[in-house]
Amino acid sequence: MIGLDPFDRRIAAKTPVAPWEMPSMSLEDLRRFLLYCTIIDYALLFWWFFVFAKFRHELYEFHRRWFDIPHDMFDRIHYNLMGLFKISIFVLHLCPLIALYLMGK
Repeated sequence: MIGLDPFDRRIAAKTPVAPWEMPSMSLEDLRRFLLYCTIIDYALLFWWFFVFAKFRHELYEFHRRWFDIPHDMFDRIHYNLMGLFKISIFVLHLCPLIALYLMGK
């Protein structure tokens, strides 16, 4: 274990490490992480919208086997969930990302 710093020695020896002794994430790493999360989540949202718009009837028939819901309620459920997903992306990923970029300038 020559050449290892104290944190690496504890990991190698499998001894517990206190949270304040763990390596910290840089601001740039956090920005990059939130940017990738935002991009991936918006890609999933667009994919969901495309599949729902293109195959609405097939999706409804597939789900109707298990759930007895009217067609308009099925549309409302998807529309509401897409809106909730979009708001959560904005609040949990995009707003912190913008704040971090503004703090860094």
